[in-house]
Amino acid sequence: MRRLPALTLIEIMVVLGIVAILAGVAWSGVQGLRMNQAMQTSAEEVKGAVTLAHIYAREARDERSWGVVRMADDSLTLVSSEGDEVTVVTNYQLQTPAKFGESWDAIWFGQGTGNTSVNREIQIVLPGGRTRIVRVSRTGVVEIL
Repeated sequence: MRRLPALTLIEIMVVLGIVAILAGVAWSGVQGLRMNQAMQTSAEEVKGAVTLAHIYAREARDERSWGVVRMADDSLTLVSSEGDEVTVVTNYQLQTPAKFGESWDAIWFGQGTGNTSVNREIQIVLPGGRTRIVRVSRTGVVEIL
């Protein structure tokens, strides 16, 4: 009787072990990519909101002042103001697990000029300490570092 080639139980276990190790390495890499993408998307969202506030203020849209206000560790709001009346225009949420780093409360742009009083840096932080900075200059130029 002729014997057919086959795999032993030990050979199958070794192959499954190698596959499990490779899958674990790939999974951790995918998680790192997801977190980096969340941070980049959050930074672009913040940049977009700040740029929009700057443009509206520079154009004196609705003859109001414009700015962005931090609402929580992971959200901000595009707002307009006329005197003491503040109107919420749009809410923005950072991508999970990104959070704002250093505390900041608001950035307001001058009506008609779009200038702000000081240079600001908005820090976006991921667990583990990775950060991305959104820099806002006095003239309203917004860049991601």
